[in-house]
Amino acid sequence: MVASVAAIAVALALSVAFGAELIQKQDTLGTVEPGKLADLVIVDADPLQDTWNLLKTNTVIFNGKVVDRTYHANYHTTFSPPGDQ
Repeated sequence: MVASVAAIAVALALSVAFGAELIQKQDTLGTVEPGKLADLVIVDADPLQDTWNLLKTNTVIFNGKVVDRTYHANYHTTFSPPGDQ
């Protein structure tokens, strides 16, 4: 159990850090620390216990603001889904 929890923690951390490194933005992105930019997803359960807990989103903070995630009847996307003509 400890090994799998450690593997999940490493995978989560590296997926973000390597993403920043891949686009050469590791000085400003990739980790949560003073002086860096961070969009956050706050979940209601521990993703280290079960990675499906990442789907239990409580709050999203994007560009320093909490995102309103309630249903918007007038929402429309600016792109067409695959297969939509």
